Amino acid sequence: MTNSSAADPKRSPLKPPKPPKPLHLTAPPISLPAHSDSSLIIDSAADLAVPEPHACPPRPFSSSYSVLQPSSMPIPSLARSSTSPAPPPSRGSRSVGSRSVSPVPPPPIRPGSLPRTASPLDAVIVAAGTPPPLPSRPTSALFESKKDAAVRRGLELKSVDISKFDPPPKRAFSLTRKPTYPADKPPPPQLQPQLHSKTQPRSHSQSQLQTKPATAPALEPGSFPTPPSGCNTLPHDPDTIPRTFPTIRSTGTPVPYFNARVRNVYTKDARVIACNNRKLYVMGNMLTVTDLVSGRHIYTYGTEETRFTAIGFCGTETWIGTKEGALKVLDHHGNLVETRKRCHSASVHAIYSLDNSMWTLDAEGRLKIWSADETEGSSFPTLQHSPGTYKVLPHFSAALLVNKELWVARKDIISVYTPLADTFQKCQFHIRSDDRIGAVTCAAVIEGKSSDVYIGHTSGHVSVFCSKTYQCKKTVFVSIHRILAMCAVQSTIWLVLSSGRVQVYDPEGENWTMLRDWKEFSGNTTYLLQTRIVSDHSRIEHYELPVALLGPDHQVRIWNGVLKDDAVNRCAITKHDEYCTFDSITVFACTWNAGDAKAAAASSSDRREFAEMLQTAKGCDILFFGFQELIDLGNKQMAAKSMFRSKRSRKVDQGNSALAIEYKEWLDTLTTLVDKELVGDTYTMVYSDGMMGLFSVVFVKNQRMMNIHSVRASLVKTGLGGLHGNKGALVVRFRYDDTPVCFVNCHLAAGQTSVIQRNDDFVTILESKLTAVESEEARAIQLFANNGNGSLILDHEVCFVLGDMNYRIGLPRGDVMRLLSADNLDKLLKSDQLRQELNRNPDMKLRLFNEKEIAFMPTYKYDVGTNNYDSSSKMRVPAWCDRIFYRAGNERTSIEALDYRRHEITLSDHRPVTGIYKVRVKDVDEDKFAQVVSRCRDEWKLRFAERYLNESD
Repeated sequence: MTNSSAADPKRSPLKPPKPPKPLHLTAPPISLPAHSDSSLIIDSAADLAVPEPHACPPRPFSSSYSVLQPSSMPIPSLARSSTSPAPPPSRGSRSVGSRSVSPVPPPPIRPGSLPRTASPLDAVIVAAGTPPPLPSRPTSALFESKKDAAVRRGLELKSVDISKFDPPPKRAFSLTRKPTYPADKPPPPQLQPQLHSKTQPRSHSQSQLQTKPATAPALEPGSFPTPPSGCNTLPHDPDTIPRTFPTIRSTGTPVPYFNARVRNVYTKDARVIACNNRKLYVMGNMLTVTDLVSGRHIYTYGTEETRFTAIGFCGTETWIGTKEGALKVLDHHGNLVETRKRCHSASVHAIYSLDNSMWTLDAEGRLKIWSADETEGSSFPTLQHSPGTYKVLPHFSAALLVNKELWVARKDIISVYTPLADTFQKCQFHIRSDDRIGAVTCAAVIEGKSSDVYIGHTSGHVSVFCSKTYQCKKTVFVSIHRILAMCAVQSTIWLVLSSGRVQVYDPEGENWTMLRDWKEFSGNTTYLLQTRIVSDHSRIEHYELPVALLGPDHQVRIWNGVLKDDAVNRCAITKHDEYCTFDSITVFACTWNAGDAKAAAASSSDRREFAEMLQTAKGCDILFFGFQELIDLGNKQMAAKSMFRSKRSRKVDQGNSALAIEYKEWLDTLTTLVDKELVGDTYTMVYSDGMMGLFSVVFVKNQRMMNIHSVRASLVKTGLGGLHGNKGALVVRFRYDDTPVCFVNCHLAAGQTSVIQRNDDFVTILESKLTAVESEEARAIQLFANNGNGSLILDHEVCFVLGDMNYRIGLPRGDVMRLLSADNLDKLLKSDQLRQELNRNPDMKLRLFNEKEIAFMPTYKYDVGTNNYDSSSKMRVPAWCDRIFYRAGNERTSIEALDYRRHEITLSDHRPVTGIYKVRVKDVDEDKFAQVVSRCRDEWKLRFAERYLNESD
């Protein structure tokens, strides 16, 4: 019999066989006991200590990992499943290559079955230290597989009866997320962290903390057996959680900038931003620090090869994390104090400061807590000591430190960890059980009010959780767009949406209040919003807190998050009785899509209807008429003139074009009817103009003319959505005493399915910049709403929006006609597109307005000259296209709807709609108003100083 070396044809028979290569092992070679049947059978505990052939040598003891004691780690079973794959044969310290073994015939194979293979030695993971002795393994033989025979020739293996092996263990399966354990085995032990907060007495010395840091095991979600008190691991029932819309107070008005000299900061490749101590920190490949007051560049740190991913502050020191998992500490001059590589095995995601410790969290869910060196009396945490290490939910989308607890969210799961408690616990719960609320994207908490945790979602919702009971208190539907970023500034919540809008909310009360809302960027981009409020007493003098927003253009915008003017304005409005005297007027408003009808073509019945319509306005102080499609929109030459004619040619009493004649014909008709039908009252026309088929006329009773000031008009185009650009709005505004009044005559996008376009038209109209009426700040506050100056429609305290809004009914024509025959208007109104948008869409800007209840038939579409709905081949569905909405901007004014009806004029395919409203107007005593504003500012400064000092203590 030849040995294995002689069997190799490439090895020379004259040379002696080479001894096997020694393995670099720390344990001495173990001699093999004599066995008659096999040289690879394990029968003693000493054999189990033989390492795997390609295993790493034993690692010297490191304080970065805790030692699991034998009593705390269950020893894996050595019994091999008959179905598990066999590992490659081991080449331990046994010299089996030079032994002579006799070949053994292969075992018999039953028909229809394949030979099964088994490895001569299982892979065993042994904890550091000496394991307890194991019972001897029963002696058995293993048969040789073809693969093993090709690799290791000459090994003598015997066949074994496979039926003697135990069946493979069955995998536990459960529909729940909690792990299941066998009845005879307890759950895995839970390790306690040895890092304590400074308020708890230390049970170990600092030297023990350095040599044996606490390391929490990497457990699967839901595997902590003892969740904190109050934790509910079940999904929250969406039907029991209040869902609300925010109350819109303002839209289109941005927040004032933090500093006029430092409005925008341009960056090259920014990824992370932060504000601290009136400094802006922008990080990408480099860290750049800028003074927000002077605009002066302070310092730059880093190299092009480094990628910074996180930043935190501890006193005058700045902690930064890198993509490679390294941590660096800089002083306030940008000098490197200390650094440590490979602190994390993944990119550092966040850095938090808590008491005298720093928390660093990476993308793989490894949390490390760095404490101060108490032996040296230092209050600053250091990288020189070994941190406490914990395992949390990996690949999270949002993380937040709340009351010494770490909130981590991924998709629809939120996990709360308590690393500073006596027992490292986790509470895990679902935020939804349906598809109405999307995955988590961001989170925030208001300093000084940490009982509420605000969670943003992809669906545009904000969930409010209680940090003590972990229960969802309410859900606020703020937008149909994704919430990309969120931060808390004093008592307000700032949101950045995927549509490019920035919104500021006051979360107090049952319903949130939208304080500011404006569009900052184009949509479909990625944003990053971070802000920090620092304990800087010099801020009280300036009343400034910066909010920095990093946009897709790598430009950082910095606003003042204090909103002082908003607070002073709201305070002055609540004291309006001290400086205002009030009066009431009545306003008549009419909207009608004339459909290119000529006034001379009106029949006698139509003239009677016109007379009756005007008689309903008897006694009204202001008459407003808004017409749409007053010219032939199919005439391209007329439409082009309407779009591009100069301002001078807009006057109806100037120019001899056919376009001016169209408007002048209807103006003469209205003037005649007003003088004829409203007997006893005389009116003066204060404004008339037309463009793009829109025509607006304002009459004021002569007794009220002395109260009218600053009549102006503006045109807002909503693009070429109409065939020839005929869609848009004609805005007429004036001041009645000290009450700004605005009328918006609009014509929106047509079509049954153009709901989104019509919504966008409203946004364009309401947020279009008009010519500011007042530039003086004090005068603007006493006149306009929402701290405006008259440059926006919503700055006006009294506002009417009327016209052909083109919203349809979302039902088939047959169903609509049956409901109309049954006079079932309530069911029809439930399918009205405009009502549905008001009830379901929080971004619908018309939610700022009110409409009196509709009690009349749909006003569109009729056969001209008849009372029959459309009988053409298109068979359009009847709809309430013609509407009138109104809004009182604040508590100083009020509007009461007295009448809302349609009129049976058959001259067009639309029916005109009119409304009568009682409006409260104000007259301001400027001296008294100045005293109130001064008092409100002093009260606000006092409240701000008290709250800011309390937060900084």
